[in-house]
Amino acid sequence: MDQKIPVLIIGGGIVGLSTSLFLSSHGINSLLIERHPSTSIHPRAAGYYPRTMELYRSVGLESTILDYSQKFNTPCIGKGETLIGKEEFRYDLPNDDFLNKITPTTYANIPQDVLEPIVLAHARVLGSDIRFNTELVSFEQNNEGIAALIKNRTTGVEQTVYAQYLVAADGSKSPIRQKLKIPIQGLGKVGDSMSILFKADLKKALMGRKFNVFYVDNQQVSGLLAFYDDRSLLTFPYYPEKGDHIENFTDDYCTKLVRSAIGDPNLDLDILKIQPWEISSFVAKSYQNNRIFLVGDAAHVMPPVGGFGANTGIQDAHNLAWKLAYVLKGIANPSLLATFEIERKPIAEFTVEQATLRLMSHSGSRESSSDKIVDEMNVTLGYSYRSQAIIEEESDLIPFSNDSRQRTGQSGTRAPHFKLKRNNDSLSTLDLFGHHFVLLVGADGRDWSKAAQKVAKRLNIVLDIHVINKEKNLLDVDHLWCDTYGVTSKGAVLIRPDGFIGWKSQNKVENPEQTMEQALSQLLCLDA
Repeated sequence: MDQKIPVLIIGGGIVGLSTSLFLSSHGINSLLIERHPSTSIHPRAAGYYPRTMELYRSVGLESTILDYSQKFNTPCIGKGETLIGKEEFRYDLPNDDFLNKITPTTYANIPQDVLEPIVLAHARVLGSDIRFNTELVSFEQNNEGIAALIKNRTTGVEQTVYAQYLVAADGSKSPIRQKLKIPIQGLGKVGDSMSILFKADLKKALMGRKFNVFYVDNQQVSGLLAFYDDRSLLTFPYYPEKGDHIENFTDDYCTKLVRSAIGDPNLDLDILKIQPWEISSFVAKSYQNNRIFLVGDAAHVMPPVGGFGANTGIQDAHNLAWKLAYVLKGIANPSLLATFEIERKPIAEFTVEQATLRLMSHSGSRESSSDKIVDEMNVTLGYSYRSQAIIEEESDLIPFSNDSRQRTGQSGTRAPHFKLKRNNDSLSTLDLFGHHFVLLVGADGRDWSKAAQKVAKRLNIVLDIHVINKEKNLLDVDHLWCDTYGVTSKGAVLIRPDGFIGWKSQNKVENPEQTMEQALSQLLCLDA
């Protein structure tokens, strides 16, 4: 039977699953299809930055993910000739004492094949329709929507699905991107890599140390080791143009390479999977074609150094989901959807550049520019948006902050974290965001509250209003509200459903109702 749905998602990797999850959290039904029979069977991406965990926290998944991540090693990076040999350096990612100042959450070191089933289960609880072993046969779009022919790969049964919007999360070679003839910009393919997933007891080699990844460099192999509980992964470049052939990577040969990386010629191990893959660096020229949107690797592909790929894709999904939801509910003008590319593409371009610089630095390339490399936290947390859905302030906005802790609530930036108390419960400012527009006002901003209630009713939107430091509301534990958000006690800040500041007023104004209506109308692109 034919089926009509608001959103069709193609691709069931971590970005596609997250898109489905975020849409469901906004009450939007979607159908996700994935041609493979299940979620990933390979660890793939394993490091998830605090900003990504903030997004999962907003939909109730943070604690589950962090519980699972305890089984895996801590975020520490090392390097040496072998794992057993002398360490050349060790780099610990920022610890909780540092993170507590800027976020209520932390890193999650969890393999993608463990994370995906968690996201899948939660998405289904919220109402997502997710079908594996199902592929996209063809699609056509017009100004009214998309007609897609899909096929169950087990039964061969085909079905036509009519969707108002389609999200392509179908990977780096994205057949949808190719059919739409959207070109890519950047270096393209920059190399070939081989990954060997193996199982071995590495307690002796680790000697009590805990690493996320460990770089090895010796005459036999130069690459990195990643650790996933009882499994580990050795990844290294290989060169088909110099005579390397995939068929040469037999179990015996791969066993020798792993033993060389560990530094133990007698290591007992089982080879689980040998997988070649391409290292690429590019961004799609466009993220949108009428009613079709590209997210994740379909929109941008970056070298794995830095672990930015999956994190960037999940942030794509979060940015797009609330905009689709508000348009589908008739709250926002469809032109709001154009801000997805305007906001996310510059972030991808910068992040791809950062990952590529890191790759060059690790490979010893003369072209590497280490002075241009930005701290990981600022890449993943310190970025800002400029679009019609942001009302810019008069002061200049730095696209990427030099220090993500030093933001002062500028429009277009992620709304800063600080600690709050409601009655006897502790929470973060970030716990107020994620579902609706939110208005934060100071203790002396009563006029803003009254005006906002009238405007929200007139525009038919849900607007959560929170008064900071007012009795029986939210207590600013460390007195950070004014300094962190750059306002007085009479000021107001409007936060979008994705947790980014859309507008703010440092102080009171003569006509708060008119000001608030103009602000919300612009953020929803109602004047377009």
